[in-house]
This record gives sequence, C-alpha cells and structure tokens, in this order.
Amino acid sequence: MRFWIKLILILALLGATLVLITFLPIFNIDKIEVNGNLHYDAETYINAIEADVGDNGFKFISGSLINILSFRYGRSELNILNNYPYVKDAVVKFVIPDKIVIDVIERKPVVLVPYYGTYLVMDKEGYIVDAVKDPGDKNLPVVKGFNFDNYKIGHALAVDNPQKIKQLMKLISQIKESDEVGEYILSDKIVFYDVNDVNNILMTLKEELVVNLGDLRDLRYRLDTLKEILKTAINNEKGLLDFTAGENPVFMQEKQ
Repeated sequence: MRFWIKLILILALLGATLVLITFLPIFNIDKIEVNGNLHYDAETYINAIEADVGDNGFKFISGSLINILSFRYGRSELNILNNYPYVKDAVVKFVIPDKIVIDVIERKPVVLVPYYGTYLVMDKEGYIVDAVKDPGDKNLPVVKGFNFDNYKIGHALAVDNPQKIKQLMKLISQIKESDEVGEYILSDKIVFYDVNDVNNILMTLKEELVVNLGDLRDLRYRLDTLKEILKTAINNEKGLLDFTAGENPVFMQEKQ
C-alpha cells in the first residue's frame, strides 16, 4: 500500500514540475514562421491562429491526443481550414522552445467555370476556391459544359456528370506533364475547354484553333502530335483540328 502511495505522490510531483516548467518564460513565443503560402500572405495566417508573440507556447495546444503529443494547435488549424478556401491542409505546431510553425498546402486554380455573370475559380480536384467578375483577373482558361444548380466556396462542385470533371482534370494533368519536359508550352495557349460531350472534349487555342481530342484515348501521343503540328504545320490559322476523324488528325481550315 505504501508503495502505491509513494508512486502516486512521485507522479503527482513530476506532473506538477512539468506544468511549472512549461510555463517558464523560456517557452514564450518569440517567432511565428509560415511555410507553403502562395495565395494568402503570411500575416493572414498569423492573424488566424490563437497564439501571438509573447504568449506561452504550450497554452494553445489542443485537439486529439496525437495533436497534443505533437504540440499542435488544433483549434487554429480548423479556423484556417474553415475560413480560407484556398487552403487544402494546415498544420500549426509549437516548436520548443519559442517558435510556432504554420505549414499550409494551398489549392492551385486551374480553370474558371461560368455561372450567371460570375466565374468560379476551380482547382484540380474540382473544389471552388473563389468567385470573380472579370476572368482576366485570373488568367485561366474557361471550361464550358458543366451543368449544376449551385455551388459553395470551399467545397467540390457537384455537376450533373462527375466524369466531365474527371476527364478535364486528366487532360489538364497530362498537359502539365507534357509542358514540363518539352520546350513548347501548350497550357499558355488554351482559352477554352469544352466538356459538353465527354467523348469529344474540345480545346480552343488563342489563334482560334479548335482541337477535338475525343475521349482522350492515347492522350500523351495526341498532345505531343498536337504540339508538333502547332510548331511546324499550322501557323496562326483558324479552324478545327480533329483527332477523331481517322488514324491521323485532320485539319479543316475555317473559310474566310
């Protein structure tokens, strides 16, 4: 019996000592560091957390047991995720002895979706992160063909046919990969995507050239072929370049 009483007293003493240690001035916050931010400035994230310079670093640790053991500010993380739609993930952590580190992953817009006089800004996962009046403000291609009743910023767009978003993002991803390894940059020239028909996905380029990529079969080959054609065969000509008309793409020039 005496053993257990001694053990409880020792543990209580250790606990009290740890509590006192954590509130020593050495653990007061001296610096707040923000990593990964592109859309929002660092000050926005600093203002979104509970703690400030001069506060005790242990004071605002909260959330699950894992959060507590890793010194994370769970409430601050939720505040960032709930109020800043460009943010995909956020980790706010106290780093002993005197620093808070805010690590964020922000969503990157890839297209604009027209909606009753406004343009919804969509990322590669189909999430709406913003709404703008002037599409020129974002310098992103516009996508046609999505049918939906409403939207909510910070949430994925619910369209009539989810395959349309899936196919569009597949195309955008492949274009990005192709641009990263080649000298010819295609993404800068795309003005519109049209996904009305998922078996005949269209792109309109700046020169008013419409490209029918079909159902995106052999997509990397078609993109590489398209780039070669744009570099060597079609010089600022208007018309339709159709990859579904046969074994080889067919160009139909617009009549003047």
